[in-house]
Amino acid sequence: MADSLRDRQRKVARDSILTALTDYVSEQRRIDFSVVEIAKRAGLSTRTLYNYFPTRNDLVEAVADWTDEAMEERGSTLLPPPLDQVSSVIGPNFAVFEQMSSISTAFARLDTAVSSTRSRERRTEAFVAIVKEAFPDLTPRQSHAVGALLRQLASVKAWYLLTEEHGLNTPEASAVASWAVEQLVRSLRSGNFPAIERDAEQPS
Repeated sequence: MADSLRDRQRKVARDSILTALTDYVSEQRRIDFSVVEIAKRAGLSTRTLYNYFPTRNDLVEAVADWTDEAMEERGSTLLPPPLDQVSSVIGPNFAVFEQMSSISTAFARLDTAVSSTRSRERRTEAFVAIVKEAFPDLTPRQSHAVGALLRQLASVKAWYLLTEEHGLNTPEASAVASWAVEQLVRSLRSGNFPAIERDAEQPS
């Protein structure tokens, strides 16, 4: 019972911190947040915030995981389906991004603040895997490049850039992103692969 209560209290504190951070980034349109300000918004001490998230990168990683959790709760498809179905899940996923726009907007901005996150790497690897499965003749670098591009087209950052930065509404943004994916897959099926050196080092 005590452990269960402690777990609930930890979840409440964690969610309060992440809500404070995503609200701040969404409202202020800034990623240079102050940890003191976030702790104050969450109703916690700075020391308590650091107990949960020792570094700013830990906070950004947590926002990525929290975004995934929120998407799953709303029925979103996180990891990619077979390649031929990727374009069909963009519309529903973009609709979910709009439903949770404060979190989505904050995550899209914060994700650029760090060079790498576990969530980003996991999703890229999943997209690369479906590209390799569909097109085994691609080199590793070609598969990586195509998989990374597909992930970007289907990502919350694509939704954010198309809607917030370029003024499209969510249905328009999903239509454009889906069209781009379909064109990419059609080009690959015709044998039109990206011209990438075969002997270059595989990107990390």
